[in-house]
Amino acid sequence: MDLPTSAPGPTALEVDQINRLVRTTPAVWFLSTLGALICYLQFADSQTDSRLDWWLAAFCAVSTQRLVASLFVYRVPRSVRLIRWWLSSTLVHAALWGLLSVVLLTPGPPQAESILHITLVAIAMGGSVRLPGFRLTLIAHVGLVLGPLILRDLWTANPYHAVLAFLVFLIGVYALVSGRNQSLALREIHVQRQRNEELIVALQRENERSETARGVAEEANAARTRFFAAANHDLRQPLHAMRLLSQTLLEQGHKVDVAAVSTHLVECVEGMAEVIDDLLEITRLDVGHMAPHWSSFPLDDLVRECCRPHEPLALAKGLRLDIDVGRLAVHSDRALLARVLSNLVSNAIRYTERGAVRVACALTSDESHVWLDVEDTGIGIDEEDLPRIFEEFYQVGNPARDRHLGLGLGLRSP
Repeated sequence: MDLPTSAPGPTALEVDQINRLVRTTPAVWFLSTLGALICYLQFADSQTDSRLDWWLAAFCAVSTQRLVASLFVYRVPRSVRLIRWWLSSTLVHAALWGLLSVVLLTPGPPQAESILHITLVAIAMGGSVRLPGFRLTLIAHVGLVLGPLILRDLWTANPYHAVLAFLVFLIGVYALVSGRNQSLALREIHVQRQRNEELIVALQRENERSETARGVAEEANAARTRFFAAANHDLRQPLHAMRLLSQTLLEQGHKVDVAAVSTHLVECVEGMAEVIDDLLEITRLDVGHMAPHWSSFPLDDLVRECCRPHEPLALAKGLRLDIDVGRLAVHSDRALLARVLSNLVSNAIRYTERGAVRVACALTSDESHVWLDVEDTGIGIDEEDLPRIFEEFYQVGNPARDRHLGLGLGLRSP
């Protein structure tokens, strides 16, 4: 058994048009009631029965009901049911105007006839202004108001009313064409307004993203500035030491231990080379020149090769460096993977005072990827610092940018 589907809600254009109809109801009530009274007074003397009185009473009752409803409908959410009810009441109102032509089937004085035709034509033209968003309702409205009037004029069978019938017909066609053009214009305006609103929302989101990106860039630039200031300091220290050692050799070469001084010079040069290598690595990261070179290789060989240089430091600190990697082959960039693994192992040993550092791997459930884990029993990372672990140059507890504690690039390196 199929479940009943709920009716789709009204479109934004329909809601806007109903709001417009509701807002203009008091003005329409006043003008239409005034027109009905004028027509009644013009034909009251020429009508011998009470049909005109009954028509006026019914017209005023329907108009007043619509007026009262419009005062309460502001609090009601716009729905398909409300739209249908309001359009139906609008057509009832139009039918009452058309009924007036039947009630006044016998022509009256020329002045009264002119007022009748002008009033009904004005009502029809008003519908083309108020109902362009509802095409079928507009057609029915114009037909209900002017159709009986045209038939009445033709039934009268005199040249004067025949001309009036032709003119009323042309005005009715004009009202429909005008309503159609207004409907197209309103739809275009509505579509354009929607596009503008979507554009405004998109621009707001883009501005928010731009502000966020600018904030991140400003933080990164500030951190980069601090880093290069520290790097400048690291370069000046060995340069200053090299100058002092060179002066010592030059002035007191026969009195000093040349081998010891040379060793110090070599250490200074190596320290400067490390700083320069670090700066070059940062430059390559920034310009995107570190493209991966894919190849297949044994993972256990790579892990042992990366861990071997760190074993003496782990041993000196009394740490166990455990490797639990089976015979697996992976497809990756060997050099970049080695750099990432070496950085992780180095950090683990640096920030672990006792216990062990463990490197292990495991296949995923579908055996298409490998999890490579570096675990330690060190100080860990506070929860508030986790969002910044991949931020370049950021280091916890190293505000002075001590190079012996790293550069803050280990986790960012590819």
